[in-house]
Amino acid sequence: MPDAQTLRANAKARLNLPLVKLTEFIALLMMGVELGVSYSHMMQLPGKLQLSLSTFIAVQTVLIKYKVGLGIVEMGSVIAMVAILLLVPFRSRKFYLVCVR
Repeated sequence: MPDAQTLRANAKARLNLPLVKLTEFIALLMMGVELGVSYSHMMQLPGKLQLSLSTFIAVQTVLIKYKVGLGIVEMGSVIAMVAILLLVPFRSRKFYLVCVR
């Protein structure tokens, strides 16, 4: 059975993996896209409320195509965050920071 010092050294080695940094970047990029799309829809709401019902429905049917792409991005960001949790050692400081994110 490995001693505590070996376990700490292995944990530090796993923290510095380029794969973790790449996965973090991908997760943050996907979350940024999600937030950007959500923010743009929120900012468009006052203008959409001034449209007539038929025009509003026409605009919404065009925008509904974004939901599929956004769903893929959202699932990708969740998968990336789970991958980070699996790559980062349990009970380390970085593990808890990933959990909060």
